Amino acid sequence: MRPSRCCICRGTGNQTFRRGTVIPQADVILAVGCRFSDRITSSYRPGVTFNIPETKLVQIDIDGFEIGRNYPVEVGVVGDAKVSLAALRTALAEAGEAGEAYRKSEYFGELQVLKAQWDEHLRPMQTTDHLPMTNSRAMVEIRKALPRHGILVTDSSNPANQAFNEFPIYSPRTNIVAGGMSGIGFGVPAAIGAQIAAPDSPVLALVGDGSFLQTGTELATAAMLGVPLVVVVLNNGGWEAIKDLQINLFGADRKAITEWTTPKGEPYFANVTEFARSLGCTAERIEDPAALADAVTRAFNTPGPVVLEVMSAHQLPWTEMHPTGWWDITVPAYHHATRVDYVARRGF
Repeated sequence: MRPSRCCICRGTGNQTFRRGTVIPQADVILAVGCRFSDRITSSYRPGVTFNIPETKLVQIDIDGFEIGRNYPVEVGVVGDAKVSLAALRTALAEAGEAGEAYRKSEYFGELQVLKAQWDEHLRPMQTTDHLPMTNSRAMVEIRKALPRHGILVTDSSNPANQAFNEFPIYSPRTNIVAGGMSGIGFGVPAAIGAQIAAPDSPVLALVGDGSFLQTGTELATAAMLGVPLVVVVLNNGGWEAIKDLQINLFGADRKAITEWTTPKGEPYFANVTEFARSLGCTAERIEDPAALADAVTRAFNTPGPVVLEVMSAHQLPWTEMHPTGWWDITVPAYHHATRVDYVARRGF
């Protein structure tokens, strides 16, 4: 595994670099343990994320049914990832192709330019002092305090999607995700399990308030067992990922249920801090992004479970997730101009 800050790595999934620049122009792609789901392929729209079969695909997977399932392969290899890559590395060394010679290539230089462009693209949301704070800024501050060998556990929805592309990971087995099922509520119980399984490693769960309201009660178990994990809850008072989709697809007047309110129509924010305390956890609310890194450091030095309620942005453009590709979310026919654009992009 190469760290996500490695000179030839950047991001995860369908937002690696800027789509339409690197991967569609590749001659060959080596895919190891990749399912090629619609989420990382721009819903299979040709030329956006991938340009297969013009780009030749070499696919390695331990499950033979995955080979060629979603894209035709030039070469398919059924095998364990570690064993297969070790064999490939040995073959390259014997052919005299291993080592650091690639750093002198023109293509390597192009990749460094594109990486710098992507960093500049992310920078405004990562450095802004806007209140409530952006998820991007929160992740920058959390990464400052989470040790390089620490384990990050994400859930689904906005926090997980942004972490894929913005949260550097430095070591194997330090990034636990919900996988392709988008199982909201995964983060807290998974982090408890990770901390019990790896008692000498700091564990941090990064979840949204929507996820926390699904399974946050599991913190009672962590309190009873004295499990010393840290849970960061990005509290934006709603289902922000779904709300942004509703606005982008149907317009701001077509939001439904995703922006939480009281019966009087006032904004509703769960009091995560007081709830966590009621279960026996140490907890505090963070509103200033400049205070978050210190809060995470304090949390790791506090016995038992600690919950940090981070008040986060809940309005566009501050909730934007840097989209660079396309996702096939059907637009109804009665949204005339929007539907025409959708059909044109879909291609059929």
